Amino acid sequence: MKQAQLEDQIYRFEQSYLEETTAGNIIKGFDNYIKGSSSGGGGATRRKATVTDADRVFSRSSAGFMRVCSPFSSLLVSFVVIWMRW
Repeated sequence: MKQAQLEDQIYRFEQSYLEETTAGNIIKGFDNYIKGSSSGGGGATRRKATVTDADRVFSRSSAGFMRVCSPFSSLLVSFVVIWMRW
């Protein structure tokens, strides 16, 4: 499998994961999942989450993905990463 195809596959899996796990995931944490589990309302419809480049930990780890990002987007992502480490 070529690198571009693999990066695209990771991007799509990551998109799906982040959209479908609105209650809790490894990026945003599980606080909402814990809070929501006690309500027991099972019939509520789930909405897909909005995914931003800042949420894309796995895609952003690829130099190829970062080259494709716009310069402003790359700058913003770099700022967020530095801020999170501080």
